[in-house]
Formats: sequence, C-alpha cells, structure tokens
Amino acid sequence: MRKKYRLNLLIIVLILSFLFSFNNITQNYTNLRDPNEVASAGALNTLIVGTMYGPVDLDPIVAWDSASFAVIDQVVEGLFAYDLGDPDMALIPRLASAFGTWNSGATEYTVPLRTGVTFHDGTNFNAAAVVAHWDRIAWALNSTGTNTVGITQVAELYKFPDGTPIVNNVTDNGDNTVTFYLNDPFVPFVSLLCFSASYIQSPTYTATLTDYIDTSIEIIVGTGPFVYDSYEAGVEVLFHAFDDYWKGKANISELVFKEIVDPIARNNALLAGDIHFLSSPLSTMIDAFKAHPNITVLDAGKKNAITQYLGMNNNNINKTFREAISYAINYSYIIDELREGNAVRMRSPIPEGIMFSNTTFDVPILNLTHARLVMQSMGFGVGFNLFADTEWINQKATAPFATFNYTYNIGNTLREDLLILLQDNLGKIGINVTEAGMTWGDFIYSLYEIGGRHRDHLELYFIGWGPDYNDPSNFINPLFTNRSVASNGVDYNGYLAAIEDGRDPFDQNDNVQLLMEAANIETDPVAREAMYDRIQELLIERDFPWALGYVSKIYHAHHVNLTGFQQNAYNKLDFYSCQWDYYNPAIIPIVDSLSITTPDSSSSWEAGTIHSIAWTSTGSITNVQIELYISGILNLVLTSGTPNDGEISWTIPSELTNSTFYQIKITDLSNSSTYGYSDYFAIYDPAITEEPIPGYSLYFLFMILGIVSVVLIKKQYKHLKK
Repeated sequence: MRKKYRLNLLIIVLILSFLFSFNNITQNYTNLRDPNEVASAGALNTLIVGTMYGPVDLDPIVAWDSASFAVIDQVVEGLFAYDLGDPDMALIPRLASAFGTWNSGATEYTVPLRTGVTFHDGTNFNAAAVVAHWDRIAWALNSTGTNTVGITQVAELYKFPDGTPIVNNVTDNGDNTVTFYLNDPFVPFVSLLCFSASYIQSPTYTATLTDYIDTSIEIIVGTGPFVYDSYEAGVEVLFHAFDDYWKGKANISELVFKEIVDPIARNNALLAGDIHFLSSPLSTMIDAFKAHPNITVLDAGKKNAITQYLGMNNNNINKTFREAISYAINYSYIIDELREGNAVRMRSPIPEGIMFSNTTFDVPILNLTHARLVMQSMGFGVGFNLFADTEWINQKATAPFATFNYTYNIGNTLREDLLILLQDNLGKIGINVTEAGMTWGDFIYSLYEIGGRHRDHLELYFIGWGPDYNDPSNFINPLFTNRSVASNGVDYNGYLAAIEDGRDPFDQNDNVQLLMEAANIETDPVAREAMYDRIQELLIERDFPWALGYVSKIYHAHHVNLTGFQQNAYNKLDFYSCQWDYYNPAIIPIVDSLSITTPDSSSSWEAGTIHSIAWTSTGSITNVQIELYISGILNLVLTSGTPNDGEISWTIPSELTNSTFYQIKITDLSNSSTYGYSDYFAIYDPAITEEPIPGYSLYFLFMILGIVSVVLIKKQYKHLKK
C-alpha cells in the first residue's frame, strides 16, 4: 500500500511541477508553444537533472561558467561541434553542412550552411542569421563603438592579444554560404566556432534586445533539440523538446535542471528518485549507487579536461611566496582523502587530452624543507629548524610572516574543506590563511570584475577551468594573458614575471605573453608545439602563478531507464542522444533495506563506554528498532523506536557477559521482514577476570557433536554385529 501511495504522490508532484512550468511558459514564451499541446502532453517523460547551480548568464556571448554552458548547450547550436562519442572529440559539422575552406593566406574561411533548419520561434536558419549573430558579437566586443553596456567577459577569446578582433566581418555570399574575414591568421579559429559564444541565436529574437540577455527575466532562442521555457533562481530550469528539430524530436519530452546546492542533498535526491541524473556524484556515494537496483553508475575510465588549481593573486603574492606555497601543499591528501582517489594530479596548465600537453616538467610536490628554504631566502624563519614544525606553527599563531585570505564558493564541500587543509599546510611555513567564503555569483563576478567587485578581493582561491575548444591557446591565453581582465584572476603578467625571474622580458623565448601571441599565428605545428613546451616549462618550473591541483576522473549516475548518455572529456551534457521512459512497467521497484556499518568484526567495546551504532538504508523506512543479540539469542532491546537517521549513541551496560558473539539487529518498525544484522563483535568488562564465556553457540555445538558421536557408535556397533 505504501509503495502505491509513494507512486501516486510522485505523479501528483510531477503534474504540479508541470503545471507550474506551463504557467511560466505561457507568461514568458507564448509564441513558441501551443497551449493545447502542453495540456495534452503530460509530464510522463520528464527527465530531472540534479545541478549545483543554475545559469549565471543565459546569453551565449557572455556566459563563461559550466552551469550556464549546461543550459545553453541544450538550446543553441554552433556551426561545428565535437563528436562526443569519439574519444578524440573530433570536430563535426552541425549547422554547417560540411567543413569550410581556407584561402591561401589563412585569413578567409568559407562555410556551407545546412538547409531546412528553423529556430524555436519559427525563424529560418540561413546565412543572414549567421551574419546577424556575428554583428552582435562585434557589438559585444565594442568593435562598432556603440556598446555602452560593457564589453563581454569572453572578449579575450575573440581578440588577438593586442586587442584587435580576430574576425573583421562575416559576409552572406548569396549561395547559402558565409565567409569569415579574419584580421590576421588565427590557427584555432575552427575550434573557436565550437565555443558557445559562436552559437547562433534567432535574429528575430536578438533584434528585440538592446542589451545582453537578462537571465532573471529573458530567454534564449536557438535551433537545438530543447526549447528553453523558464528559470526560477535557486529552484529549476525548464525545457521541452523541440518538435521541429532538424535531426528529429528528442525522446525526452520534458527536461528539468533542478538546483540543489548542497552536495549531500543532491546525491540523496538521486537515491530517493527525486532526480534522475547526476553529474560528478560524491565519491562516498558511488558504492551506494552501484548497489541500488534503480541506478546506473557510468565509469568509462575517462579523465576530464577540466583543471582544478589554487589561484594566487600575483599582484598581492610575489613569486617567492608562490613557490613556497606550491611546495607546502599536501596534494596527496587532496586527491586521496578529499577526492577519495577519484582524481589524478594536474601536471600542466594544459591538461592531457588537449593538443600539445606536456606533463614531463617538474611540477611542485609537498616538500616542506624546500618551502622553508624559500621562506628563509626572503628573510622569514631564518634559524628555524627546517625539519620540525613547532617554530613555524608558533610563528603563524603569534606573528605570521604573511596573511592571505582564501575564497571559496559556499556549498562546494571540497573547496570548503580545502580551507582547513591550507590553514594547516601553510601554517607549517608561518603563513596565516583567513576565511572568505561567498556565493558562486560573487565569486565569479570578483574574478571577472563585474558589479563593483574586483579580483583584488581574492588572494587565494580554488577554481576549475574547462576547455572552450580543443586548442592549447584556450588554456594559456585566457588564463595567463596580461592584456585582458576576464579570466586572468591571478593577474599574471609575462613581462613582469620575466623581470622577477631575471629573464629578458623582450626575448620571446623568456616571456609567456610573447610566446602565446606567436603561437596563435604559427602554422607550422612543430614550431607551435615547441612554443607551448616553453610556455609550460616557464609556468610550471619558474613562475609559479598557480599551485597545480588535479583533474577529476569522470563519473555519472542516473536512473536505470535512461540509456545512451555519452561520457566525454569535456563533461558536456548531451541528452538528445538519450532514451528515457521513467514509467516503463519493467522498472525495478525500490527495495527497502537496512545494513549495520558499526560495529563490525574488528569492534571490541568495553562495558560502561559510549559508542555509536551506525547503519545505512535504502527505500522509505521512517523508524527502526535496534536490539542486541548474543550467539543468535535476543539479549536486550536498545530502542523500541528511533528515527531512521543512520546513527544512535549507546552506553554499554556493565552487567553484560564477556563475549565475542554479540550482534546488533536493526528492524524496520513498520515491517519486521526488513532487517539487518551486524558482524559478530566483542563486549568485555576488564573487571571480570575469568575467561570469556564462549556463548551458547558453542554449547549447542558440543551437544550436536555428542549426539553425532552416539549415532556413529551405534552404527558401528550394528555393523559389528552383522
């Protein structure tokens, strides 16, 4: 009866959610959807994706964070894309009908366009739409001189280091092709067309805009498989399948990105069936997901191309401090404990899988002796013991050599935990770390210097960088150029870094800025690779702008009825390729279960002491009963009813008999057939000097052996008589 009630309740919740989304759709986007169709479609094919955050910026020409990309990728498309089913992430045409052709000087690129494609508002996709989009990019870059709002934060991807736009203009050739005219050769240009700011929006819709899209009240209109319906901040993003999608309508009729900031709550939501898909599940939950009959865990052995690193504001923290910090961090603890082994050390700012990555350079490792020598080279801790912590830690507590704030986005458990690690690790070289947690929006806007915030609010911070497109310039140029603001949160400057290290700032081979500028126009791949080798060497072994962190192993977990999801190194979420039917009659029912985790076979508890009894459960068990058994016989009831919250404290009575044959039994209070036993464990009282009583089980064993012996003797006797 209860399972039927839960199913009916879930259906009611989904229907109410659908009605709410319909209300938003009709208010915000009535021209895209027939209300009669909405009313009849139902919500039986809704896929709910659990996310940490909603989009910061819906506008593709502004967005530069993973939460925004995940939304935009469902709705808007570019001329080219990556083949997510290909381990090498090969480029494929999307709105282009084929790859384009270059002129001999590599400054003109002509692209044929796909026909028969429409935008969600009914506008035809054609060459005029491509031109209109790039005219809007020119406005966003302020190439037209008419942008009074502010230059887009992704500008550096679309400009040469001297500030000149990469694209001069785009022309409609009148034959369903367009030609991009570049101001100079730019080797990664075709890959740049795969970045979201290059995605094409409906010119009919964007013509109504006088500003960038306002995420809180406006929409995006593309050609993609899903139509954007609405976003309620802190709650959810709603989509529905586009009936006229050029590749055919998606199997998933309704798509929801449900915002759950707390990672534990987000993971538990998958166990409870409140969401159906989860990217990057918690390491501690993977075994529970694998054991759950309704959940599939995807682990293809891939590492993603998203780098995770400790940013250090190079304006406020000099190179010598940065080197000392880089050698004071316990990276193994981050990977083995905080990430529970589900990551590998990052060995270059260009991750493996990206062109010209080189992981052979000497990346800093935990070496407190080296870190302390570097501190002493600055006059800090001179005479302190290099091999003992006490003096350094005392210095940090009384008069630290330096104090830096550490910023993290609240709700990111790992980054919150890193505060404690950094306070401990850097304390061992006399540096004090203070807490500066903030919201994700404030964090990003501090990096991008938006809304009155400034990157000098940040000194130490942990953040990730994912590929916009597959080229080393995409990792080096946005993050290390000194000619832009948007992504270079560390304020690294190739000229100043060269001077600080005693190199010639005007020698291309000694200046990261000059090297990255030259690599952008170098058409010889051998010469280009040599430039990126030198860039990586300078950043890793000489300048220490970051402390290199890790790259994650890729995991996804989802309901068993979802099939066809393709894991990829860019961790892009492609739901068009998926098949989904939540209400398939063959669905495996969620099974109620209980399992004791503590005590276990190694537990030996002294009478009179307090211990925690811990357990895990699946299903919808509300309350449990907990009992103590010895040798399979009930000894006492610890509690006749307690909430199923996973743990209780128990003071062990002193009158219990010494034995190694105790067990804890836990039972669903409303269903006695659902229960679990612990391993055998020991309870002892040191005041009792006699040998522990072996327990009733041995007594019964001796009885059985005796009976068997009598039977055998009788048989033997009968045999002798014969």
